[in-house]
Amino acid sequence: MKKRTLIRSLVAAILLYFVFYIGVGFYFSEVALRPDNGRGSSQYVADHERGWFDPVEYEGWEADTFDLPGAFDYELECTWLPIDSAKGTVVLVHGFKMDRWSMVKYIPLWKNLGFNVLIYDHRFHGMTEGSFISYGLLEREDLDHVVAWARAQNTSLPLGVHGESMGAATTMMYASWVERKQKIEFAVEDCGYSDLGDEFEFQLNSDFGLPDWGITHWANRMSRYRFGFDFRKVEPRQELTHCNVPMLFIHGDADFFVPTDMVYENYEAHPGPKMLYLAPESSHAAAVLDHPEEYEKQLDQFLQSL
Repeated sequence: MKKRTLIRSLVAAILLYFVFYIGVGFYFSEVALRPDNGRGSSQYVADHERGWFDPVEYEGWEADTFDLPGAFDYELECTWLPIDSAKGTVVLVHGFKMDRWSMVKYIPLWKNLGFNVLIYDHRFHGMTEGSFISYGLLEREDLDHVVAWARAQNTSLPLGVHGESMGAATTMMYASWVERKQKIEFAVEDCGYSDLGDEFEFQLNSDFGLPDWGITHWANRMSRYRFGFDFRKVEPRQELTHCNVPMLFIHGDADFFVPTDMVYENYEAHPGPKMLYLAPESSHAAAVLDHPEEYEKQLDQFLQSL
């Protein structure tokens, strides 16, 4: 009788374990891959209210908004801002739960440097569709289509990609991607993570005050089951080991969202031409707002080194 009771208790404990972790895994996979990010609407007004750009200045520029077929079954909403006598072109790649308007704050710097600018909404962000976020893995395939369009506008101009946060991870993975069809002359990554699994573990502790205890493992299992997406395939640090695209690495030295240590991991992994700028006392994605003149200087020095 005692043995039967022990077996029943053990089976119940095992079932409870699986029910708990499957539930937790489902919840965190949903939060991570299908968050409430205002998809289907524009953040133009919100980003202006955050003080990220001056709408009067922006609306004075020539701009063309259009839909571009991506790598999958949706179109990417893009905005093209050309200038006269351009020296080059740059594609700006936004971060998690943002949209293309969050990148307008970089446009004056690039225009001062003589570059055309293309901004666009990632999959499952802004006005672009898509069923889930993949943190750079599938986004880089869309980016290849965006770069192809930008390249076609003037094939003789140098072209680069500049990403922020998740967009920086996308940029690093795109520049390192052996299946990339389009040539790029340079890349700029601002506050990108080095490993998505490490970043999720960090955020689990930072946002929820929880140790991992297998949560990210089960969230990943549910993500693979629901979407066919594996967190472990998003590892910019590893991909950079075979990257030959010149890259500027930027990070705030007070970044507590993507830890500053990650920029050193990414920088050290990159074997090719590179530069590193640590923005003093800047938090996540705030370097360009805190130090716009120095930021532009760093971009200029990097471009001059190519």
